[in-house]
Formats: sequence, C-alpha cells, structure tokens
Amino acid sequence: MVALGGAPYTFDKTYNHFDWKAGVEQDLAPSVMVYGVVQTGFQAGTFNALPNTPTYSNEVKPESYAPIRSASSRAGSMNGCRSTTSSTTTTSTT
Repeated sequence: MVALGGAPYTFDKTYNHFDWKAGVEQDLAPSVMVYGVVQTGFQAGTFNALPNTPTYSNEVKPESYAPIRSASSRAGSMNGCRSTTSSTTTTSTT
C-alpha cells in the first residue's frame, strides 16, 4: 500500500468480534402478535494513510475512531393493521 505522499506504509491490526441476534414472537390471537428482538453490533477501529515510522504510529487513537460495540433491543405488538414498537440502543467504545 502507498500512503499519502507516496511513501509505503504497513498497518497490522486485527479486530475480531462475534455479533448475534435473537428474537421471539407469540400469537396471542388470530390477529394479535407480540415480539421481541435483541442484537449486538460492532464497528472496527481505523488507521490513517500516513507512513508508520519508529517515531510515529499510523493507528488512529482518539476515542471517536476506536472500535465501537452496540446492543439494541426492540419489543412490540401487531394488532391487525396496527403495530406498536418500543426500542432501545446502547453503544460503547472499547
């Protein structure tokens, strides 16, 4: 790879994360259903395109570019043509 300015660079960082999603639903009557879903998400960290040198690391360290983990949940009901939903999401950087 070539960095900004044409100098070659290397970046060796691996981000591993397992995401999951689980849901349930139950029919309470022929036209009434309730449901719930919980899931996780992950966005890997990043690096910049400047060359990595003994005195400069090209890994971006600010918290705004750190890996981000999130979890969300949603529950609701469907009643004929109407539906109601309640949802929450939590996010943390690691």
